[in-house]
Amino acid sequence: MRHGPSPFCLDKAFKSFCEGVCPYGPFFDHVLEYWKESLKSSAKILFLKYEEMKRNPNEEVEKIASFLGRPFANDEDWKNIITSEMSKQLEEVTRSKLER
Repeated sequence: MRHGPSPFCLDKAFKSFCEGVCPYGPFFDHVLEYWKESLKSSAKILFLKYEEMKRNPNEEVEKIASFLGRPFANDEDWKNIITSEMSKQLEEVTRSKLER
């Protein structure tokens, strides 16, 4: 017995995408509208590019922090935020999950 949604046909989905048939309208038109609006309303919309995030993650995180009005430092500040007990517990949880 199969549960969940039925599998979609990749050919049909690909054709729909190329024809601009998507739940929120044509994908590229949708993204282009956000990009244009980000140029007009840079205080409200931060337009990020995946490729830039992969290439320069620190710079992109700095942009996000600045956009949100939050401080950013390359140094790890976690010691000022969580307790040493929390750190130990997180270390244990992480180790147990990754060793599976």
